[in-house]
Amino acid sequence: MALQSSGQISLLNVATEFGGSAPHSLSEYYAAASGVPSSGAISLSDFYGKSSAVSITYYVVGAGGGGGGAGNVSGAGSSGASTSISGSGISTITAAGGGGGGGGYRVTDTSGDKSQRAGGIGITVGGVERGAGGDGGFNLFGGDDTEYGGAGGGGAGGDGQDSISPSNNGGTQAGYETGTFSSVATGTVITVTIGSGGTGGLGYVPTGNGYAGNSGFVRLTINGTNYDFTSSGTHTVS
Repeated sequence: MALQSSGQISLLNVATEFGGSAPHSLSEYYAAASGVPSSGAISLSDFYGKSSAVSITYYVVGAGGGGGGAGNVSGAGSSGASTSISGSGISTITAAGGGGGGGGYRVTDTSGDKSQRAGGIGITVGGVERGAGGDGGFNLFGGDDTEYGGAGGGGAGGDGQDSISPSNNGGTQAGYETGTFSSVATGTVITVTIGSGGTGGLGYVPTGNGYAGNSGFVRLTINGTNYDFTSSGTHTVS
């Protein structure tokens, strides 16, 4: 429960909210909550409206799968890795990585659809697309009209596009989780694990290799401030 926002406030009020060991002193509560000084001058008024627990909104995006290779039906892209957040007293949230796209056949005629197959779209968080799947490989040089492009890898916003032949081999959609932890104790360390994007599959020739999927992403919104993670790390709640 948050401390009062005005009027009389005592050291006992602060200790009741934030704990600690008697005899208490204000210096015991440096950086106890957002907006409380971490050193130097500190006063009881710094604790108006502060709470030992905060709400956290999370956005967790799985990594995109890799695109399949062109002209190599065995050249599937690899799946993207899962992205997660965890910490003491909170549920672990995991967003699965997207599936890799399958490889496309090499054919002997020139009648095939030679358009490149797109990876699954990502999810837009903070105005940026996150967790997109890799595009399928597509030869632009030396035999592109005799090799079907590989399928796209799965992204956080949708499946990858199937190859022309074989069909039904687009990468499956990556995971996306968002929600709110309503009461997280200050001092809680949240561990963020960012999944790596899947690698592209091998094409019949290197120019037909599939493209890698995008890495996962996490945003934590705490007291109106966004904390973005494009690589694994930790955040201590304050």
